Amino acid sequence: MLTRLAMPDVDITPEPPNPQVKSAELSIRRDAAWRHERVALAAYYLALNRGFEPGHEAEDWSLAELQIDAMDAGRGVPQRVG
Repeated sequence: MLTRLAMPDVDITPEPPNPQVKSAELSIRRDAAWRHERVALAAYYLALNRGFEPGHEAEDWSLAELQIDAMDAGRGVPQRVG
């Protein structure tokens, strides 16, 4: 027998555009979100290559940040040591 779960009351209507938010600020927000998404994906692949051994999440995230920032700056991509 299936039981129906109650959905919380959540307003999903989009917020109206805010004329106070400038285009440049929106661009910065998008860039930050895009960087975060890329870092998360890079950290995932670092963990995958390590076999998802627990206890290295912060190390994976830090290295992923270094790699993404290096790629964005046109430098070589840092690799894990050891």
